[in-house]
Amino acid sequence: GANDICEEVSENCRLSREFQKQLIAQRRAAGDDNIYFVDGLKLLGADWGECMMDGCHFNDLGFYRFAENLNKYIKF
Repeated sequence: GANDICEEVSENCRLSREFQKQLIAQRRAAGDDNIYFVDGLKLLGADWGECMMDGCHFNDLGFYRFAENLNKYIKF
């Protein structure tokens, strides 16, 4: 049912984040000091579920919060 789809999407997103973290760690170990992983869920706030359409993809509120909070991680 719908819950199974949500759980599957969430698991796929978790696996994707793990892959991304591992890739970033590999690149940093290889000497690329200018690559970072920022977990998008941490940019959304405590009510992150309100920022997603399906547990993985941002809706309008999610993109807004992502853009507003990503600013804290970017250095010019």
